[in-house]
Amino acid sequence: MGKIIFLLVYVDDIVVTGSNLQAIHQIKATLSSHFSLKDLGALHFFLGIEVVPCAIAFILSQSKYIFEILHEHSMQDSKGVPSPLSSLITLQLDEGAAPTDPKQHRAAIEKLQYLSFYTSKY
Repeated sequence: MGKIIFLLVYVDDIVVTGSNLQAIHQIKATLSSHFSLKDLGALHFFLGIEVVPCAIAFILSQSKYIFEILHEHSMQDSKGVPSPLSSLITLQLDEGAAPTDPKQHRAAIEKLQYLSFYTSKY
């Protein structure tokens, strides 16, 4: 079986992982000879994603990121629902409570767009 190496780069954050420890060390050494690197050890978080190693795979979770967003918007006690809005309701322009602060709403939406992982059992 060949060597499989994954190199993830986001601005100045780099993750190197794969099936061959020697190849990983070689890549790190090559990168170190050209750039100033700091090895932070085993990966725990990357871009708001928690990484939990298992025997043959990694579990990726965004639960910490979700809880931070909920807390920031005072929604930590909210209950989950299958769909946030009934498909049978017709919305009216002036119905309900006064509009929320559009800046706060945009800030929440900007953060929610990064909740991109779909979890399922294989």
